[in-house]
Amino acid sequence: MILKDYSHFFNQDIIAFSTLKNNRVSSEKTLSESLEKYNINKIASCNQTHSNNVLFVDSKGIYDNSDGLITTIESNVFLQIQTADCVPIYMCDFEKGLIGLIHSGWKGTYNQIIKNAVNLFFEMGSLDCNIQIFLGPSIHECCYEIKDDVAIFFADKYLTLKEEKIYLNLQSKIVDDLLNLNIKAENIKKIKDCTFHNNDFYSYRRDKNSGRIYSILGFINE
Repeated sequence: MILKDYSHFFNQDIIAFSTLKNNRVSSEKTLSESLEKYNINKIASCNQTHSNNVLFVDSKGIYDNSDGLITTIESNVFLQIQTADCVPIYMCDFEKGLIGLIHSGWKGTYNQIIKNAVNLFFEMGSLDCNIQIFLGPSIHECCYEIKDDVAIFFADKYLTLKEEKIYLNLQSKIVDDLLNLNIKAENIKKIKDCTFHNNDFYSYRRDKNSGRIYSILGFINE
């Protein structure tokens, strides 16, 4: 299985990556077996209904009515989400031993899933200065065409009008939401790859009946 590794963005004992398009994964079981070299045997995932719900978990399983999960280093659980244009948000606080993985499309972003995730970190003792964020592969402003019924939910600064079409900069909105929660700008990193443009990744907008990008986040098991 070919993976896109993002661990270096955190500079700590973390495993963070996503799968690539030419390695379609059909199930969590297949994914887990394929990643045996990382000693991953406990995966927690959510069923992703474009909600703003973020849950704390400490055991493996599929969690209903959620689009984000948070866990601790003690749980030895790896977090997993699936995307195909939406933004996967990787969150870490090494001081508190916390990680989070969030699925944020336009609807979840508008309904403040980022705020809910960060506030859950705060509730568990995190300081804003210690939370590190990485925005994984997603569709970018160049390709994220939306209609008026979605555009009305976003400020003009996140919208671009080009050839009578409206395009949304969802990454910029997410970054602003994080900054408004006092997350430090230097602790927010993002990948430049647009899923629509880059054929290494699945894109629902480009391929319609596409596969999914699996994002994984967890602490290294010694």
